[in-house]
Amino acid sequence: MNYSYEDIGKQFISHLQGALSRRGFTISDRTMLPVGQDTRLQLLKAIEESEIYVVVFSNNYASSVRSLDELVDIMECLGRFDQRKVLPVFYNVEPSDVRSQEGSFKEAFQAHKADEDIDSDRVQKWKQALRDAGQLSGLTMQNGDEGKFVSDIVEQLEKMQNPQELHVADHPVVLGSRVKELISTLRLDCEVVLVVAVFGISGIGIHYRGGSNWKIELQNMLISCLSQNCKFPSMDHHNEGVTKIKKLIRGRKILLVLDDVDNFEQLKSLGINPAWSLDELVHIMDCLGKLDQRKVLPVFYKVEPSDVRSQDGSFKDAFQAHEANDNIDPKRVQKWKQALRDAGLLSGLTLQNGDEGKFVSDIVEQLEKMQSPQELHVADHPVVVGSRVKELISTLRLDCQDVLVVAVFGISGIGKTTIVRATYNKISSYFDVSCFLGGIHYRGGSNWKIELQNLLISCLSQNCKFPSMDHHNEGVTKIKKLIRGRKILLVLDDVDNFEQLKSLGINPAWFYKGSRIIVITRDKQSLGIIPYTSYQTTELNRRESLNLFNQLMFSRDNNLVNMKFIEEVAALSGGLPLVLEVWSRYFIGHERKQWPSLLKKLKRIPHGDVQKQLQMSYDSLSATAKNLFLDIACFFDGMDKELVFKVLHDEESAFFPDIEIQHLVDKFLVKDSDEDGFIMVVMNQVIREMGQEVIRQENVDEPGKRTRLISDWDILRLFRDCSGTDSVRSIKLESSDIEEPVTVQIEAFKKMSNLRFIQLRRKLRWSFSSKDVIDKARSCFSFKHLKYLVRKRNKAPCKSMSACLSFKHLKYLEWEGFPCKSLDNIDMGNVVVIALWHSKLEKLWEGVKRVVGTDSVRSIKLESSDIEEPVTVQIEAFKKMSNLSFKKLKILDVSESTSLAKTGNFIGLENLEELNLTKCFKLEGLDSSIGCLQKLVELDLSCCTGLKRLPWEMICKLTSLQKLNLLNCFNLMEISHEIGSLISLKHLDLGGYTRSKNLPNSLCQLHQLTSLYLSYCHNLKSIPDLPLNIQYFYAEGCPNLVNLPSNISELQFLMHIRLDNCSKLGSEGFTQVTTLRNLKTLDMSNCNISQVSSGIGNLVSLEHLYLSRNTFSSLPESFSNLSKLKELFIDDCSELQLLPPLPSQLTDIDATKCISLDVMSFNSMQKAFFKVFKESLMNTEGFFFRLSGEELPEWCTYRNSGNVLSFVAPIRFDSKICGILSCATTDYWPTFLTIHNKTKEKSHRMATRDRVFTIPEVEFSTLKVVFCPLNNKTVVVEAGDTVELWFDRATSCGLRLVYEDDLVDSGLVLPS
Repeated sequence: MNYSYEDIGKQFISHLQGALSRRGFTISDRTMLPVGQDTRLQLLKAIEESEIYVVVFSNNYASSVRSLDELVDIMECLGRFDQRKVLPVFYNVEPSDVRSQEGSFKEAFQAHKADEDIDSDRVQKWKQALRDAGQLSGLTMQNGDEGKFVSDIVEQLEKMQNPQELHVADHPVVLGSRVKELISTLRLDCEVVLVVAVFGISGIGIHYRGGSNWKIELQNMLISCLSQNCKFPSMDHHNEGVTKIKKLIRGRKILLVLDDVDNFEQLKSLGINPAWSLDELVHIMDCLGKLDQRKVLPVFYKVEPSDVRSQDGSFKDAFQAHEANDNIDPKRVQKWKQALRDAGLLSGLTLQNGDEGKFVSDIVEQLEKMQSPQELHVADHPVVVGSRVKELISTLRLDCQDVLVVAVFGISGIGKTTIVRATYNKISSYFDVSCFLGGIHYRGGSNWKIELQNLLISCLSQNCKFPSMDHHNEGVTKIKKLIRGRKILLVLDDVDNFEQLKSLGINPAWFYKGSRIIVITRDKQSLGIIPYTSYQTTELNRRESLNLFNQLMFSRDNNLVNMKFIEEVAALSGGLPLVLEVWSRYFIGHERKQWPSLLKKLKRIPHGDVQKQLQMSYDSLSATAKNLFLDIACFFDGMDKELVFKVLHDEESAFFPDIEIQHLVDKFLVKDSDEDGFIMVVMNQVIREMGQEVIRQENVDEPGKRTRLISDWDILRLFRDCSGTDSVRSIKLESSDIEEPVTVQIEAFKKMSNLRFIQLRRKLRWSFSSKDVIDKARSCFSFKHLKYLVRKRNKAPCKSMSACLSFKHLKYLEWEGFPCKSLDNIDMGNVVVIALWHSKLEKLWEGVKRVVGTDSVRSIKLESSDIEEPVTVQIEAFKKMSNLSFKKLKILDVSESTSLAKTGNFIGLENLEELNLTKCFKLEGLDSSIGCLQKLVELDLSCCTGLKRLPWEMICKLTSLQKLNLLNCFNLMEISHEIGSLISLKHLDLGGYTRSKNLPNSLCQLHQLTSLYLSYCHNLKSIPDLPLNIQYFYAEGCPNLVNLPSNISELQFLMHIRLDNCSKLGSEGFTQVTTLRNLKTLDMSNCNISQVSSGIGNLVSLEHLYLSRNTFSSLPESFSNLSKLKELFIDDCSELQLLPPLPSQLTDIDATKCISLDVMSFNSMQKAFFKVFKESLMNTEGFFFRLSGEELPEWCTYRNSGNVLSFVAPIRFDSKICGILSCATTDYWPTFLTIHNKTKEKSHRMATRDRVFTIPEVEFSTLKVVFCPLNNKTVVVEAGDTVELWFDRATSCGLRLVYEDDLVDSGLVLPS
């Protein structure tokens, strides 16, 4: 007996034990164990020797740790020993509270979780034991007669101890041998469910059941026997009975005898579903997927494996019979087929008219190999290996008879070898010979080829002693002989060049069919010319990192670790198992109070073991590749790939970054990342930190002597004390951690003459030291090409003209808050990118009005004494003769330079591709020389509000221009008709242009144009014809717009249109766009649409439709043709009264403020949303519907005030729960719905997709209706489950369960 002694030991239990003793039961419990002996051992012995376990659950049962431990032991014995039975007794507690740990059980478990002395694994075992015991059939008392309850328990235990004996015969003398035969046929040692038919003549029983309710009568008999209860609710339909029987037999080992059966309907009514060989195979394949270390050996005895896989030949005939049998569920047939496909794909043994004796020997030999293969150690904590092993096995295609080379790629420390070792252990038994050669990278010396060959030959021959070889060619010959005719699994770990594979004779043509060669490498180039299939090892995701780190820490320390700390560690690990393993040892080696400080240190300086392992990849690079790697790690990480190519490309030194970066990608040191259509050059966080540590080690104490600077504090210190040197190659300052203003010295740049890359994304206060006042006066001098300077009476070179900034090697300059007023005096002859946001620039470069010199001047000689009087000259004359050049400049971005008034001359910038002058509010115009920029691709003048006129004649000569942005240039006087000459233009933004009612007709000549933005052109009345290639057309906020382009129906490439708040377009404007069959997005909110044209059904590609704030009263029936529509926004349509049947892909409707639209009844909702609900069953997204309202609809069968709703799913035998239709009233837009099945301990969270960016504050109550499909991808809810719903910020909530029967209509059936 198991119970809480402190709770009921002296009351109810004493009465029960007395009654049992009087009936002759031998009782044992913890209080009766012998004193002075090992209590734990004696308790286990008592449990194992007992036949029946009585578990009495009471209010304080879960507070007793001893009782919970005992229960775990009891449930384990129940599984291990036959003939053991459990009787749960629920004494003043609900069985559901025991199963779900609710009520007093919940409070007790909260206390257990808070107890640091109790292991979390132990708590989980208690929960599982309570769930298992709570699901068993038992006896319950709630405030009843205790005396009668004790009698009921005794009566039930007597039934369990003495099962009903059947009368056999008065003289059973001839039965013995037949009973033995039948018992043998029953195969009681087999765990498979068997149906045994005993055939013969005569007898009585089931055959005699008749009448209209014979099925229910039969079911009642079986239910009564299974439940040992003669009193239960009557049933209206025999389907209820089948459901009850299924529940009663679940998880129980049943012996069921049905006497005198004479038709199949009798068996069918009782839910008799025999499991034949195919069901057994389904179960086997399921176990293979769920359980580790399980193997399958398919034996194809006089059948072709292809017949098994494809169900051809005799298999085809059998399946035709199965499919024609109405008594076999088609879903069951599909499972059989899948199991045969899966089994037929596995490597096995085949016999076709051969020697059966030898075949048997082959099977035995193969099974011996499978039973005792050479196991490789995988990892101490292989918690994240399983799914990756499955992926790799799938990549290996073991069913294919071709020879495959599979390359396992990934960076150091990502777990490549661990995954392959685990895979090797799973599949090695399917091969004749399996070899794993590790550490190939470390083989060196003059004889490394022969050493490698010896290793492989030893493994293949299983012989360590063989004649030595004089030349590696001999080794290749021996290897070829050893692999001939044998199915080989060969793993080569840590390969780093093709010569290693070549020396081992890795040529797929030499290997026997079905062989597999797995090459583990950090470099794609190491495969050379060998054809291969790749498997890319991926980093651990957040959850996997957390799990692994937990395992690594808790294997040594069971105390709870701060979860915030663990999450921070996991986030910093870069998803590399190596890092987590090293760090876990590091933390465990120190006191817990030191861990936060250790973590801070790891953020700045990588752990030595991690650095050593990861740096091997870096050390193997060439000098050029090392430089590039460090440039990316310290500067270019996260930048656009095309931009990096432009900056680093160097024809003179034959450096082609596209090729060099690809080499780093092939070595998995760098990867490409697609972000919103832009390909970025990115590094794994830990790899980047490894590269930065290489730089730190260049000079630990003096940052100014390193080649690259990335630490904020190091850079600020260098700027303050001018400690830089010409070693510095790049500076990157982008952190906002330093909040206080910092004043630094501009002179700090003088000593850093080799700078290539500068990025200063922090506004700094720059100062000049007083001793350089004279030099500042001379800062206009920049003589980068000057080799010799002679001054009369002084033949020595001038040493005082070097005060100006000199960036002659600089290729990339990004400087926020640039302090100079122009770029004239800065030597940047090699610069490719200049980005000077928020700069102090007043002009890009000075114009020369009274000075005649030009940059073509190469020498000046003045020595005549003919001019006697003193002459005053302009020192600025030297500026124009500086021969400063921006010929390599491709990108110039001075956006938000609010003091910039003029640009200056563009001559000499012939390679400029992008010019960005956004938000230069004082800019008055562009220099007419802009027409010389024949390579200019992008010109951005958006928000240049001071701009009045443009040199259109010159701009229209820019034949390469693809993007012209004039957004919010409010004061621009005209858009010239010459704009039609921009033959390459693809993107044109004229948003906010208010000076004219019309646009030039020449727009239709822009044949390359794909995007046109005319937003908020308030005076615009009509739009001319547009080019046929247009895809994006935005003209929202044009209140005077009356006419769309006359050729709108011809614009069949149009995919996105925004015309919201164009109130004069009306219904006619809407009708005009209904011919665009490729349209995906249409926004005509607030366009005064009084009737929606039936032509809307033509928009078959439409995915997003916005018709808010219009006056139509209904949507046409053709609306249901929009089969791809996902979002419908019809909010604030005050006249809308009815919704038609909606398209099936629709997942989101906003109908708030539709005051004429009533909250639909459930039947109406079924009709309108039928296709939507059906489609939602197959995904996880569900369906969202928003209306205005403060009251829950009448169709809610469960409701509650507040944001939480709890219910127990009712028993319904005729249909399955397939979804929840929930609703909530709220005045907050972004709302989340969480469904938590407390019985199954599983949750699913759904975020409602609200347009919070359009309505930040809501002044009315919203009723949100959400349909959530219930399936394996979300959460499953079954009858009897306790479920909770949480709506964030809801004032009330309700729900209705949706059953399969609710969604069966018009002959449609539910998806399987």
